[in-house]
Amino acid sequence: MESEPERPESTEEDWKQFQAEAAFGESIFLQMMGDMEGCVEALRTSLQLRPDWPQAILAVASVEYQLGNVERGAELIARLLELPDTDGHLWEFADKAGEVLIEEERYAEGLEYYEAAVERFPGHAGLLQGVSCCAGHVGLLGRAVDTAREALRLEPDNQKAVNDLGFCLFEVGELEEAERLLARAAEMDPGDDLARNNLEACREAMGKSPGQR
Repeated sequence: MESEPERPESTEEDWKQFQAEAAFGESIFLQMMGDMEGCVEALRTSLQLRPDWPQAILAVASVEYQLGNVERGAELIARLLELPDTDGHLWEFADKAGEVLIEEERYAEGLEYYEAAVERFPGHAGLLQGVSCCAGHVGLLGRAVDTAREALRLEPDNQKAVNDLGFCLFEVGELEEAERLLARAAEMDPGDDLARNNLEACREAMGKSPGQR
């Protein structure tokens, strides 16, 4: 009877990853149970075990910002851009990190971060949309329009990109093109209240009555 082939022993890094994922899973459970202190502790444990794991970095960065630990949060999201892009999806974590800054209304920092992300990961509409959003909030409306156009060029069927460009154009007073794009965005997703409200605001600015085209 032939003996079974020997299985390779788990490496120390594999074991750390397993423990990190276990701690991350525990954080989700604790959050569902309403134990936010335990949730945060579990997330920090996960990151301590695997300081190069993008999911843990992003989660802890978000928590640190929410807790007011801005320097620590900024340090962590900056770390994301320094990691090796082993599977081609690191840009998605960078995008979500930028969204943390937007949610915290840290638009100047968000603009700097998204621009660095675009330089590291060119060709992603989501990152350009982040640049556009932050640029608009800090008053760089021309920059907001330009990057919104570039994002839509990359993904012409992206409903959010259509709406974003339409709103940027509305903000700079290009009302006819804005109306066309916002109407398209509303048609692409009839359930998108934001696109519909943007369209109504644009038409009101054009002196049109509600429902008038």
